[in-house]
Amino acid sequence: MYLRRSTTVKYVIAAFIGAVVYCEWFIYIIQQQYWTELECNEHDTTCKKILFIADPQIQGDEAVPPPLSYLINWDSDRYLRSTFKVVVDYLKPNVLVYLGDLMDEGSIATMPQFHGYAKRLASIFEWDFPAVQVWIPGDNDIGGENEPVRHNKIEEFEKVFKQPSIIVYSNISFYKVNAITYTFPQKADEVPGLENNFKIAVSHYPVTEKYMFAYQVMKAINPDIFFCAHDHESKYVKQKKNLSQRKTTWLNGLRPVLNISFDEESLKQPTKHEIHCILVANQVSLLDSLFIYAGHTAFILPSVLCCQTLP
Repeated sequence: MYLRRSTTVKYVIAAFIGAVVYCEWFIYIIQQQYWTELECNEHDTTCKKILFIADPQIQGDEAVPPPLSYLINWDSDRYLRSTFKVVVDYLKPNVLVYLGDLMDEGSIATMPQFHGYAKRLASIFEWDFPAVQVWIPGDNDIGGENEPVRHNKIEEFEKVFKQPSIIVYSNISFYKVNAITYTFPQKADEVPGLENNFKIAVSHYPVTEKYMFAYQVMKAINPDIFFCAHDHESKYVKQKKNLSQRKTTWLNGLRPVLNISFDEESLKQPTKHEIHCILVANQVSLLDSLFIYAGHTAFILPSVLCCQTLP
């Protein structure tokens, strides 16, 4: 009887250690085998890689009371940091775009908590190679969904993530569109001489679903493509410039790669594109994986645009 119990204990310990090794190291190696390799020729200056990160929603202080919250937040942050590092090391993007809902409780946080969350974000999403960052707020950061928009949080977000409303990298211009507050960059914000840049509008809320606001954005900016988040779904929306004939294509395991051409001829077409991005690894940690299904959720699905723009 004693030997049988001893053997059972050994199997349990071995299974636990195996799950830890799988979730902490091996899963990252496995998942990379399913990712598309996006390579830019070092002599091709028109090829740019952009990584879009949607809804990371780092855990707040209120959902779980301390001291358990300290452990959960530490584990969740560590997990996001690990998955982020794997993705950026694999892709080495030129630009990183954070599509809002950076925090889970930003809109209801006190100012000290808000700044604490911002410091945690900086420690999670850090990298050791040159890249441009674009930060935009979501409703969990500043309010707006089933709660009032917190104007003090809008001001604080702009102070913490101090950036212009238009960010330029090479011949690409990123326009920060806020479909929560219905604001977007104005003509006065544009950099002179860059009017012919490839224009990407980035927003947390899907823009083209808000017809009148989308019409204003297209009239003022006329972006070549929209990238947004919020819905926690990966999909591609194609429609006419007048927002008619809307066609949605779901991006899943059966169609993990989306190719969109932006040559001179296609840019003349009366068509608008909107990509809905999803970050699969948000608020998932080793603790979750061990008790749900070892390794099942321990991966990140990068939403990436390999952008071949006009010289």
